[in-house]
Amino acid sequence: MNRLQSILLSLSGRSASSDTDRRSAYGELLSDYYRTIGVQVNDPAARQVADTLVARLPKLTWEEIYSLELAIVKLEPPDALMRRAWALRGEYKEIAPAAAYERYLASKPPEPTSANVDALRADLVSLQSELHWRYLVMQSFETYRDVLVSGACWSGLIAMALLAFGWWFFEDFVCTHLHLALPVIICVLAAGIMGGFTSTLRRVAQDSTSGSADVDLAKAQQGLLGLLVSPLLGGIFAAVLALIFLGKFIDSTLFPALSNGSFLCGTDSALDAANFGKLMVWSFIAGFAEQFVPDNLSRLVDKAKAAPLANPNPRSNPNANAG
Repeated sequence: MNRLQSILLSLSGRSASSDTDRRSAYGELLSDYYRTIGVQVNDPAARQVADTLVARLPKLTWEEIYSLELAIVKLEPPDALMRRAWALRGEYKEIAPAAAYERYLASKPPEPTSANVDALRADLVSLQSELHWRYLVMQSFETYRDVLVSGACWSGLIAMALLAFGWWFFEDFVCTHLHLALPVIICVLAAGIMGGFTSTLRRVAQDSTSGSADVDLAKAQQGLLGLLVSPLLGGIFAAVLALIFLGKFIDSTLFPALSNGSFLCGTDSALDAANFGKLMVWSFIAGFAEQFVPDNLSRLVDKAKAAPLANPNPRSNPNANAG
């Protein structure tokens, strides 16, 4: 559990008081149940763990509470263990992905009413441990989700701030010396940044735990950098897509008609409201659908490779002087 501990300690954003209240209430519930089961199972190690943890209530971490719960499973009498089998398996069915639950059923777990008590207890101990691990991963995953959303918001704000600073700093040079209509370029970049930011929030909201808890945790840890740079890439992709439209590498009524590039100077009559709207929508899509621009660039590269190159030197052509 060391990796989960380090993540949970390093991340913030949850209410410490409410979490403490939940741990205290659940710990007391387990303690009361532990006192009722009596000494019916001979497992000194589990008994020592349970007694030590109960004595430390209410100052228990979630991992210690889970350890107490696991010790109780090892000490429960056969009748109580039989009832717990139905509860644990139903709980596992709710929390685990369907594929994981199907694999568990395929392993042919012991039948509670007829199986050997030791075999049933071993199965439930394993199932309880798996549930604990999944709960810890879900807790870490949800905490990390909050961090990702916060990071994505800051990344989007920083990208927009850099765009605004660039507008203010380079406005005179771009408009006076390069004769470009900076607001149009800014709108393209801003739409791409917003597209990337929206895509980031959507991915974070839709992420969920899958069949492998370790894989889920690793994906959450490794996906932070990609989510943070997504708004910046969105602006870059939007600018590249505008150049693709300008060069007419792709052409359709769905795309804006940028006749000769003078739209950059604010003098292109073809850039009416409809074409401007198309340009903004596609700029947003360039940031939102991150593979759209790279896929089109790949297709353009493939076409360039397949197209024959024109011979720039007529003298090297043996047929040039024919006739």
